[in-house]
Amino acid sequence: MGNGNLLSSLLRLLTGKSDSDAAKIRYSSDGRSGHVHYHSPEARFVLYYEFGGGDCVASIDVPAPGDWEKHTSLPLSRRDEVLDFIGRQVVKDQTTGGRGYFKIEKNWLNIYV
Repeated sequence: MGNGNLLSSLLRLLTGKSDSDAAKIRYSSDGRSGHVHYHSPEARFVLYYEFGGGDCVASIDVPAPGDWEKHTSLPLSRRDEVLDFIGRQVVKDQTTGGRGYFKIEKNWLNIYV
């Protein structure tokens, strides 16, 4: 178990939250595009993505601040936290050895290697 997993487990133990309380994402694809599916106890929503070019391997369309609550059912105050979680998880899941990074650029969460 890596240090990150150990720390996550300890935090869940201290806060009384289980793995089922944690946010998760999954992916569905349709050729050069697809969807990122976000699921947490508070909300479920889907974001469109398309593959990029060059160093940008994928771009995920995220709701503008004015549309955030309507699209996600989450308060706008959680937008940065949720997008940070999604960005980190996509980099971990979809880049070689998790050696990528993400940037939020306008209404796109771009994944780079």
